[in-house]
Amino acid sequence: MNISLQNVDKVSAVLTIAIEKADYQERVDKTLKNYRQKANIPGFRKGMVPMSLVKKQFGKAVLAEEIDKLLQEKVYEYLRENKVDMLGQPLPSEDMEAIDYDQDNFTFKFDIALAPEFKAEISSDDKIDYYTIQVSDELVDQQIKMYTQCGASHEKVEEYQDNDMIKGLIAELDEAGNVKEDGVKVEDAVMMPQYMKNEDQKALFNGAKTNSVIVFNPFTAYDGNEAELSSLLKINKEEVANAKGNFSFQINEIVRMIPAPLDEKLFDQVFEPGTVKNEEEFVAKIKEGIAKQFENDSDYKFLVDVRDYLVKKIGKLEFQMLY
Repeated sequence: MNISLQNVDKVSAVLTIAIEKADYQERVDKTLKNYRQKANIPGFRKGMVPMSLVKKQFGKAVLAEEIDKLLQEKVYEYLRENKVDMLGQPLPSEDMEAIDYDQDNFTFKFDIALAPEFKAEISSDDKIDYYTIQVSDELVDQQIKMYTQCGASHEKVEEYQDNDMIKGLIAELDEAGNVKEDGVKVEDAVMMPQYMKNEDQKALFNGAKTNSVIVFNPFTAYDGNEAELSSLLKINKEEVANAKGNFSFQINEIVRMIPAPLDEKLFDQVFEPGTVKNEEEFVAKIKEGIAKQFENDSDYKFLVDVRDYLVKKIGKLEFQMLY
């Protein structure tokens, strides 16, 4: 086997590989023997098919496959050992002649895009800013809120406030405001009015108490959203268009989420037990953690700026496009 690399110009080259029968024959014979052992051809017992028949039926396909494997091995072995700085992958040359597998010797050519050579010299006069991202109090408050909500408890209350969850009976009403006998009814329905799209409908629940009945319009409240209405009313999405009237909601239970207090129990849940002893240390530790996360962003920004700076310093580079 003979492999050679010829530079066409500074950024492109042609890799030529000449393969002789001795380079691939052992591989082909081994594969054909395996084919013979597994071949299932009518008139012959398994493993007893004449090799001449195996070669006739599978010879060219095996030859092409083994040469392709050999090419892949030797091309990348050559590029690695000769430290060819290449962009992308070797591509078969357009001017390479069609391969005739009836022959014994083969020549393959590959176009290679070479990485352009350049020097990036820097000195103490070259300066690039590194940005440290400041952690705002708002970010810290958001993180604390998330932790207190994760550790929150729930308790039953008598009067509704924003963010409370209400449970009860939903019933469809007729035009006279009476419950429809064959209308939609959902027992143990769960709803959070805070997530309604319509402010007027949301306001109907302000100050509502346990055992009170609120008349509202779900279709208006949720802006006709099929998914939300289907889930709330326990109907198919196709039926939502027929549920545009008023409904009553008999409130049986109001549940309020009580955020976890900023105490030692929460501190030990968030950080290693004993690490934080008071609220001041808790806030400082959270701020430190957020700042640590921002370091990756600062590093990335710095690397981008360094790359852009060096590209400008090096100037225009020549590349070879292979299609």
